[in-house]
Amino acid sequence: MAYGCYFLQPEEEPLPQELLPPFLNEFPLFPLLSPEIRDRIWQLTLPGPRVLYVHGTKTLQGPDNKYTVSTCSYGGKTHPAILSVNRESRSEALRHLTLKFQAYWNLKTDYIYMDVKRWGANDTQKQLADMKKRGLLNDFRNVALPTNILGGDTPKLW
Repeated sequence: MAYGCYFLQPEEEPLPQELLPPFLNEFPLFPLLSPEIRDRIWQLTLPGPRVLYVHGTKTLQGPDNKYTVSTCSYGGKTHPAILSVNRESRSEALRHLTLKFQAYWNLKTDYIYMDVKRWGANDTQKQLADMKKRGLLNDFRNVALPTNILGGDTPKLW
């Protein structure tokens, strides 16, 4: 079976509201679904892979508070909506998400990212070494780093 997408062309008018299907604001039959189906639906609302930008702070003290996630991360919010729908959704979300650096992470799919521009290559390397020494990177499967983390210019690829 083939699936397709429809994109409005710039010269086309959008469809009038009365021709669009109605939007549901609630689904009263949801609680009647089996728990397995509801859990699966909640899992589908989890954010996809994200790149969350972690940066060091010089104002906060403590073992986990030295690093925070920037609001300019890629791929979604640091506090996914599933955590705020209801108790059931939050419970399912917390089976997959872990609170680290004041943000909720899916440690299987999310990428921790540290940028060299903010502190420079040497300081970023020191921050990474500090995070590793303190065990703050132990649970992560994915780390994204800019190529200039090693110092010097970004290599030319073409």
